[in-house]
Amino acid sequence: MNGDKDASKVLTVSRAYSLEKYQMLRYEVSSPSTITLISGTAEIYGTELVTGVELHIPAGQRGTVATFHGCKVVVHGYGIAAYLLSSSEDQDILHVYMNLHASLESMRKVAVEEQGRGPRVLVCGHESVGKSTLCRTLASYAARRKHKPILVDVNVGLNQVCMPTTIAAVAITKPYDLMEGWGLEEDPLVFCFGHVDPDSNLNLFREQVNRLAEQVNIRSENDTKLFTSGCIINMGGFRKDDIDGGASKDKGIQAIRATAAAFEVSEALTFYSAFSSPVRNLFRVRQQPKPAHESAWLMVVKLN
Repeated sequence: MNGDKDASKVLTVSRAYSLEKYQMLRYEVSSPSTITLISGTAEIYGTELVTGVELHIPAGQRGTVATFHGCKVVVHGYGIAAYLLSSSEDQDILHVYMNLHASLESMRKVAVEEQGRGPRVLVCGHESVGKSTLCRTLASYAARRKHKPILVDVNVGLNQVCMPTTIAAVAITKPYDLMEGWGLEEDPLVFCFGHVDPDSNLNLFREQVNRLAEQVNIRSENDTKLFTSGCIINMGGFRKDDIDGGASKDKGIQAIRATAAAFEVSEALTFYSAFSSPVRNLFRVRQQPKPAHESAWLMVVKLN
């Protein structure tokens, strides 16, 4: 009997990780697990962890614990895989994130002083390179500074504001909730595209993006804080291969052009240099020195 009881117990394990400053801990969860900050400071998607409080993570989630000053965390659960990122390229990510945030913060400061429009930034690149993570983190950082940016997600394949097959926008009033996501308190604007690929109907995609931009402009013009905080726009990703002769990539470039025009984007953040040239060619790019927050894997394109 005792053996049967022992066999029925769920096996769990705890592992402690010590992170140095600018280091990250990547995790992926296959069954409910927890992460606890023991000492130091850390964040996930720009949201700060509270010392001694268990963060419950449901199955299917993945993310990164990041620290700017060093920390110790404990992961608890049989179904959580975690590993430290320690290469210089990985540590460069946090520097880039903070420099981008500082750049946007300075633009918002000017917008507040002059009562002008805040920065409108479009994030694009290949599939699975971290576009959604960057958008989520920058939005959380802005909320922590008491701004109210609009997060626009036109990634119909994996929308973080609403469900897949939609394009949506929501005003961000607080950092990302690690349990519930962005939530629906701010009444997101949502259009149902009805497919996970904008290539399926590029004309409809263009029309819906234009309508979404119109509604975003209306809300912004009636809320000074929204207007000066700007927008963070997440595009869908594109395959790295040219299995279809580059046709899908060409349509993807058209989708970027339509989105940038509709939202009157001021800057484009482009992942990986191989994707940067076609994005540059879309616009008349203002000549400028290489910014401090540009890296080998992320390029900032300043638009006229």
